[in-house]
Amino acid sequence: MLVVWHKANNLPVNTDAISTITITCTNFHFARYAQVNTLPPRVADLLDGRVYSLTTPASTITGNSAAANDVTVNNVPVGNYAVVIADQGVVLF
Repeated sequence: MLVVWHKANNLPVNTDAISTITITCTNFHFARYAQVNTLPPRVADLLDGRVYSLTTPASTITGNSAAANDVTVNNVPVGNYAVVIADQGVVLF
């Protein structure tokens, strides 16, 4: 599970300003997605409670390998508040 926040202020703020970020992790991968590539990770918006699939035409996951134990998540939409990125089954909707 990853928790990310594109911190623009000291406190979370719900605005329409969304940035896209790329996250690269070592010693981490989405285990369930590595086993079943039809179960992409989910993003849980901690401000409004929405949960949605991470893989869209814009957001992609590369290098999600159990053997290499690393992952890169590209073009993650993040506002000025925290979101959780987790394997399906950890975050349900």
